[in-house]
Amino acid sequence: EIYTLSLHDALPIFGALLKDDLWLQLGRRENELAARLTQGLRRKGCAFYAQSPTNQVFPILTKEQIRRLEADFTFELTAPVDENRDARCCGKK
Repeated sequence: EIYTLSLHDALPIFGALLKDDLWLQLGRRENELAARLTQGLRRKGCAFYAQSPTNQVFPILTKEQIRRLEADFTFELTAPVDENRDARCCGKK
């Protein structure tokens, strides 16, 4: 779904994010969680299409793994790797 906000509605949200550097704290937390996910996947033998210093994670997963995980996670195709595997950017639903 696409949501729209008027400038009038968005300004208080922006102000709250800027107060006390909340946006930085939230960004750091997201990056830390992505790093934990990356480490856990790596311990399980997962390969990665790209390494990212941000909160994006690009695991190479089989189509079967993607199919099973789609119930709880969203995926965006980053690149097909081969006939059976794709690199995906993933996030929690």
